[in-house]
Amino acid sequence: MLAACGTDLRAVNARPEKYYQKTLHVRARVARLQRLPGEVLIELADARGNRILVRAPEPFEYERGDWVRTSGILVPEARVGGATVYDVIMAEEFSRSSAPRFENLM
Repeated sequence: MLAACGTDLRAVNARPEKYYQKTLHVRARVARLQRLPGEVLIELADARGNRILVRAPEPFEYERGDWVRTSGILVPEARVGGATVYDVIMAEEFSRSSAPRFENLM
């Protein structure tokens, strides 16, 4: 299901297999990030608190609390920093975004 601002993370989290190997477009806030050699593991949270993991290559210029737009392919599993993570977006691009006008409206 696509919303006006991108992919509905609640739908992705409910049935990730439906979205595997598809390009997702997400606007969300950087909730957490872990910098690793040559890559970054990011947890993004949308306005409703739904979360998803994203793997991005370095350099990654955003910090915790920043709103970003990203697009990338959702994969069932990936190796990030020597560990296996599941249901992760392999980010292809990032850009700065603004917070939704009416967070938590629905």
